[in-house]
Amino acid sequence: MDVTSRLAKRHGIASMEESIELLVGCYEQVLFGYRVHREGEQWLSSADFTHHAHTASVSVLAVNNRFVATGSRDESIQIYDMKKKGEHGALLHHNEDKSCPFPFILQES
Repeated sequence: MDVTSRLAKRHGIASMEESIELLVGCYEQVLFGYRVHREGEQWLSSADFTHHAHTASVSVLAVNNRFVATGSRDESIQIYDMKKKGEHGALLHHNEDKSCPFPFILQES
C-alpha cells in the first residue's frame, strides 16, 4: 500500500480524489485551513479558512475528527468546531505546562 493510500485509509477517505483538511498555525497568531486533494498525479490545495486565533504565536495544534485545539504563547487554548467552522470555546485559566498545553486527549462526546 503506497503512502497516499495509507493516508486516505487513516483519514477515512475512500480515495485521494476526495479531500482532506490541512491545518497550520503560525507566528502571526493565525490558524490557516487548506483543502488538499489529489487529481491524477498532482496535489492541489485551496484556502478553506483563516482565523486570527490568538494574541501571540500559535505554538501547538491538537485535532480529532471534529474539533481543533490551538495553544499559544498568550497562554490560552482555543477550541474550534470544524463541522460548524466556528469557535467552540476557550480555556483561559488552566494550570498546565505552557510548553505542552494539551495534557488531555480531544474526544467527541
